[in-house]
Amino acid sequence: MNADMIQDLIKKTGLSEGQINDAISFVQSKLQSGEVDSIISGLTSKFNIPADAAKGILDAVSGALGGGILNTIKGFFGK
Repeated sequence: MNADMIQDLIKKTGLSEGQINDAISFVQSKLQSGEVDSIISGLTSKFNIPADAAKGILDAVSGALGGGILNTIKGFFGK
C-alpha cells in the first residue's frame, strides 16, 4: 500500500502507523488463506476499533491487492 493510503487509514481509524501495518498484514494473511469471513471480527477485536473502521481497512487492502493483480494482468497483455 502506498503512504497516502496508510495516512488515510490512520486518520479514519485513529490507529498508529505500526498498528495499521499490522492490520494490513492481518488482512492480507486472511485473504490469502481464504478466511474472509473472520476479517472484520478479527480486526475489531484485535485493534479495538468499530466495524466500519475495520471495513475501511479491509476495503483499502482489498483494493490495493486487487489493483496490483489487475496491473500484473494488464502487463501480460501489454507485451
